[in-house]
Amino acid sequence: MIYLDHAATTPVCDEARAAMSEAMEFFGNPSSLHTAGRKAKGLIDIARERITGALGCGFPEFIFTSGGTEAANLALVGAALANETSRRKIVLSAVEHHCVHGPALLLSKLGYEIVDCPVTKESCFDLDRLRELVDDNTLLVGMMSVNNETGFIQPIGEAVSIAHAAGAIFFCDNVQGFRKGAIDPVALGADLVSVSSHKINGPKGIGGLYVRPGTKIKPLISGGGQEREVRGGTENILGAVGFGTACTLDYCDVRSMRDLFWDALVEAGGIPTVPAREKLLGSHAHFRFPTVDSGTLLIRLDREGICASGGSACSSGAAEPSHVLKACGFKSWECNEGIRFSFGRGNTLEDAKQAAEIVIRVVDELRVRR
Repeated sequence: MIYLDHAATTPVCDEARAAMSEAMEFFGNPSSLHTAGRKAKGLIDIARERITGALGCGFPEFIFTSGGTEAANLALVGAALANETSRRKIVLSAVEHHCVHGPALLLSKLGYEIVDCPVTKESCFDLDRLRELVDDNTLLVGMMSVNNETGFIQPIGEAVSIAHAAGAIFFCDNVQGFRKGAIDPVALGADLVSVSSHKINGPKGIGGLYVRPGTKIKPLISGGGQEREVRGGTENILGAVGFGTACTLDYCDVRSMRDLFWDALVEAGGIPTVPAREKLLGSHAHFRFPTVDSGTLLIRLDREGICASGGSACSSGAAEPSHVLKACGFKSWECNEGIRFSFGRGNTLEDAKQAAEIVIRVVDELRVRR
């Protein structure tokens, strides 16, 4: 098998696996004051220190959650619940992940107007339009650092400046960009930043939210006062240990593999969704193969041992075309041709070469059959 779907999830690295195995010996509740509890709490503290070091923030500014989805919900809904001003507008980009657009119904019921900011053909935020949409009624602007489908690296610095100039909070979904050497939302001034473990070779079921000092949010889960009373519930010790360990790994540069693969597909007639690959994360190659349905292609590639994706893993079973490609202005049939390949730790140049050969052959076979 050649796994080219690292944007969906990544294999747990050996280091995290070993650390989690050792942590199973520490069974105490981190909230208990006895020795067993303090030892467990120590593991949580070490993990938080490693994660905040990778994020570039202070130790108490990071809240553990069950993953990127909960972190995004905590940022959006938590900020809305804590709002004591008359601001009632929330501006999101049209290409945000479903975990960001998902809370819109609840936010609407809470009395907030949800406004989508359009994007360019490349899936880049339209900054001019954003300046028009953000005003003194805007509570929060939410925009991702890297688009999870196309891999486009967004102009977060400019977007943060626009939000702050209007007195709005800025939330950045950094799940796809964290530890990928692309962008640093915390350093750029984002007030809330979500991250996830399983995108960086850590375990699933653990993530977190950076909260800049002075940014007010209220908890969605209340209980025993864990995580400085922002997220109740006994901490996921094993997940935190695995996440923290994954944050200590050296950066893995896979751009050379992606570029070799990319060049081969272009030469064979594949159409990159964003032609300027220097604007993308070094791991992503999102392509269209005219007249070839991505669903059919993915099934055939899976039989050949190639793992890829038609878009966001969370909606891969949906019948609707990609909302990202639709927002970029592609026609419905063009959206149904889009397929994402994403490289990561463990891939090799030989994988890239072999995968390209298989993709080209399968595409040709499907076109002949058609």
